[in-house]
Amino acid sequence: MFMVKIIRLNNKDISKFRRLFINIFDEGFSYYPKSAKSFILRSWTPSKIKVKLATENRLFLMAEENSVPVGLLVGKKYLSGLSTILWLGVLKKFRGKGIGKMLVFRWEAWSVANKALRLRAATTNPENDSFYTKLGYQKSAKTWKNDWGTKQIVYLKNPNLLKPRLF
Repeated sequence: MFMVKIIRLNNKDISKFRRLFINIFDEGFSYYPKSAKSFILRSWTPSKIKVKLATENRLFLMAEENSVPVGLLVGKKYLSGLSTILWLGVLKKFRGKGIGKMLVFRWEAWSVANKALRLRAATTNPENDSFYTKLGYQKSAKTWKNDWGTKQIVYLKNPNLLKPRLF
């Protein structure tokens, strides 16, 4: 039976989260240059994750199916009131089951509880367009290239338009 649990990361789960992050990154970001991959993975070591986890304005979520990590979301709320998804990923084998949507909904609830004025998601994969638009996000006219030349597509949502959800 398909049972997904969304957990808020704590220190004891950092090594599981890191392994999942690497697996998702290897599966979904093959188009990133090797130098970019190396830089990003060096930025997400267990010790650096622990420091980021202790920051009040960060949210780390991990989806587990039968206690096996299958998806993750890292969000951040800025002082300006903007809440952003920094990383969102689900292992390929588990995509299409609503796990990404569950992670986004939990992040949206956290963002609203933390008084976010605007929700933002950015992706480098144009195939994610239907995922975000089905969740009510509007594609921004503004795009940019990140440090390694990959185009970022930006999606925005007004948190005041969120429908109440039971978790």
